[in-house]
Amino acid sequence: MVCTMNNSLPNNDPPALINSLFVSRIHVGGLSIKSFYLTLLDLINRKYISVKIISKADSDYGKALDKIILKINRSSIDKLHPFEKNVLKCIYVLKYKGNINILDTKNIIQKRLKVNTFQKNYDDWMENFYNEFLKNNKLKLSNDRFTKILGIGWTEEGKQLKTKWDLFKNYYNKNLKSSKKSKEFLNEGIKYIPYLYALGIPKNILIPNFSQSTNITGTFLFLKYVKDSLINDIVKDFLHADGSFDPKYYNTSGNFVPGYG
Repeated sequence: MVCTMNNSLPNNDPPALINSLFVSRIHVGGLSIKSFYLTLLDLINRKYISVKIISKADSDYGKALDKIILKINRSSIDKLHPFEKNVLKCIYVLKYKGNINILDTKNIIQKRLKVNTFQKNYDDWMENFYNEFLKNNKLKLSNDRFTKILGIGWTEEGKQLKTKWDLFKNYYNKNLKSSKKSKEFLNEGIKYIPYLYALGIPKNILIPNFSQSTNITGTFLFLKYVKDSLINDIVKDFLHADGSFDPKYYNTSGNFVPGYG
């Protein structure tokens, strides 16, 4: 879909890929645990996962978070890409006593079968994403709109697509900083949170602005209450829980590097 007003998505490629192509600080085409976070955020945005925030009263400090409950909607997961199903399976591993409370995973990490399942699906997530988008040392979008050979340069189509994503980012960046934001703008823009965050617009801009929306979503709640570092810690804890994980594609930070290993 061409974005003529710069306020709708240039295409429907996943936020993790857009971040990898146009924003990643690792290198173009790199994947990291943030890519996992963005995939999870996108699945929430598309209602494959719901979010419930539970707080408890604290007389000294006001309200403190008690639980962040995720619930997987299994009704239409057959439509998902393999790498997206892998992320769902990683999250499902965190289920304990009927709930997936990502603030408390200490009981799950003691179960070797759960750890192994998480490790396998995280490994498969990287491999499936790599096979679909990055195989053969190419950065190739799912719709084949452009291919970039690492270290050489963008094709003309690639440059055009990057320009469209830059215009999309600049449109929201500019308007989010304006003091004259309409409810219509906020209610439309909140639908694109995974992409806005993937493109590098920080939380300290996204959260205060979209808190004014009349259409608060699970995606917004997840962005507001779930620090990247929480997902980072969960992934690293499970990857290194029993010392048995032998990654095929990662460096020591858990980041994907083509040709590594």
